[in-house]
Amino acid sequence: MHFEKLLNNIVTQALTKLAGGHKDDQAAVESEIEKVAASLDKVAAMGSDELVKVADAVKGIAKYASDAISGLQAEKKNLQEKVAAYEKSGKVREIVEEMIEKGALSKSDAGTKIKELMEKSAFDIEVTKKALEMFKSAENGSRLGTLEEGSESKGSRVNPMEDVVMSA
Repeated sequence: MHFEKLLNNIVTQALTKLAGGHKDDQAAVESEIEKVAASLDKVAAMGSDELVKVADAVKGIAKYASDAISGLQAEKKNLQEKVAAYEKSGKVREIVEEMIEKGALSKSDAGTKIKELMEKSAFDIEVTKKALEMFKSAENGSRLGTLEEGSESKGSRVNPMEDVVMSA
C-alpha cells in the first residue's frame, strides 16, 4: 500500500508539472491519475509470474516516460528562450522607434542601434528605456537642469538626456 501511495504521488506531481498548472489541463491530469490508480489496482491483483512481466514492461515505460519528459523540458526551455528573445527584440525596436521619432537617432543608424541594444542585458535595456522617458519629459519642458556654458562642447545636442540615451 505504501508503494502505491508513493507511486501515485510521483505520478501526480509529474503530471501536474507537465500540465503547467493550467485549469484546462487539470481535468486531463485528474483523468490520467484515475487511469494510473486503476492500473495499480490491476497490478496489485496479479500473481508473481505476471508481476515479473509487468515489472519489465514498467521499466521500459519508465525509460520512455523519462526520455519524453526530458525532451519536453528541453523544448520548453528552448521555447522560453525564443519568447524572451522576441520580447527583447520588441522592446529594443520600440526604443529605437522612439529615438527616431524624437530625433535622437537617424533612421540610417537604426540598424546599428538595434544590434547594439540587442547585445545589452535586460537591465541595460530598461535603463535606456527610462533614459528615453526622461529625454521625452525634458523635451516637454520638464528639465532636470539647464545647459548654460559647455553646450557647445557636447556637439549639437541641447538636451542633457540625449547624451545618456545615445550612449546606451
